[in-house]
Amino acid sequence: MKYLKYLLLLLVFCLTGCDVTYNLTITDDYMTESVSFWYDDTKENEDILNQYLDTNHQAYFDMDTSTAKYYNKKKITDDGKIGMNLEYEYDENNLEKSSLIDKCYYKKNVIVTDEQIVINTDNVVSCMYTDDVKQFDSLTINIKTDLEVVENNADKVDGNTYTWVINENNYQNHPIQMRIKKGTDKGFNFWIIIIVIIVLLLIIAIFAYNTYLKNKKRNKI
Repeated sequence: MKYLKYLLLLLVFCLTGCDVTYNLTITDDYMTESVSFWYDDTKENEDILNQYLDTNHQAYFDMDTSTAKYYNKKKITDDGKIGMNLEYEYDENNLEKSSLIDKCYYKKNVIVTDEQIVINTDNVVSCMYTDDVKQFDSLTINIKTDLEVVENNADKVDGNTYTWVINENNYQNHPIQMRIKKGTDKGFNFWIIIIVIIVLLLIIAIFAYNTYLKNKKRNKI
């Protein structure tokens, strides 16, 4: 398939020294996939990178409509590195069709119900090597959500971000496992709590003021 050819070209490009950062943001309504390929800032790499930026990269193929969905792409730079970012917003049922996930995990499940979201992958990160040739130096996977995470096997957790760091030493046994409870947006709950506190303070203030007025009237009598 054409999209697989483009992905393979991207990973071959990584032979010049590449780090990949995969970010996935999950809400009740959608999942946004954002992937950054980072390379050393050299003239040769920049020329090759510009070719990839001129190419459309398929996020997934919609079987229902027989149409290809493509990533939004842009050039990125940071501290002696150049790269390309691919981003696509999925509705909750299409993430499992992601071409990038397909490339890195032969077996995976993204199960979405009214109550929860479950993500499970194979143990082996298959895109680390192709024909015994290492395709990138490291792959960092960040899953960010304000929903309640019931189970996870992340390497580290920082606030609402769950991170797995994959390299040639651990790629053969580094599955992604996560279970998220839907309808539990912690940011939303925070504002609910703030509003409740404000309402309670107003009620207390009104009660105290009314008590003060009553006592004032009694004193006049």
